[in-house]
Amino acid sequence: MKPIAAPNNTAIALAAEGSPALIDLVRADRRWVDYVQVGPWLGPARMQVLAEAYPVLLHSNAGLVSRRLPFSALSRWAKETGTPWLSLHLGLDDTQLNRLWKRFGLPLPRIGRHLGLTLAIENLLAFQQMVEVPVAIENQAHHRPSGHDYVVDPAFICDVIAATDSRLLLDLGHARVSAAMRGMPVTAYISKLPLAHVVELHVSGPGEYRGRLRDLHRPLSEADYDLVSEVVARCPQLRAITLEYFGPVATTRTQLQRLRTLLDTLTR
Repeated sequence: MKPIAAPNNTAIALAAEGSPALIDLVRADRRWVDYVQVGPWLGPARMQVLAEAYPVLLHSNAGLVSRRLPFSALSRWAKETGTPWLSLHLGLDDTQLNRLWKRFGLPLPRIGRHLGLTLAIENLLAFQQMVEVPVAIENQAHHRPSGHDYVVDPAFICDVIAATDSRLLLDLGHARVSAAMRGMPVTAYISKLPLAHVVELHVSGPGEYRGRLRDLHRPLSEADYDLVSEVVARCPQLRAITLEYFGPVATTRTQLQRLRTLLDTLTR
């Protein structure tokens, strides 16, 4: 892996989703975050506006286990935004059909594990040739077993990383949900991942819904902050922690303050 320079001379940068609440904060004081996270869900015009005003991290919800991916658009956006790396989902495409498969836990896969691994590796290798910045893959959240839950198996994630020498965007909320689905402690689940490849953490609070832990992007709990503290020390290539939260300004501010204090303590 090529090294990624630490941003703004800090050991680990603090980033946040480019929500209206976050933009209200950084308009008043740029020091709240080092990066604003942007992605296709904002639309190209909004991404460009934010990239011209702030340093950004480009994240895509495109799934690598797919036969069609928007590589040309992503490559163009990477250049236009100046992102230091970009990330994609290690999962199936975010289509209505695939969401239903995941939601209802249908047992027969549309794309089996062997083909899924082949597609993920081939797509990632091809995309790496198209962009000038490192590419990270993000672990996904599966709250119930299905024919596609192999994408959250740590062995599957490790196989993709090993074959492509890519980075890992470790989403701690996703890890908590998938670990619960697999019936194991989140710390044990994370221990099986290639932590030496982690470049970025996503943090948000999962929550219980209909008897299962779900990826709900709630405010961070004390357990979430404790998990961040534990994981940061185990990721030697970590360059950023990104808060993924879409709620009000006051709650966004409180979480960013806690995360900044935590980072200052951990990186002294």
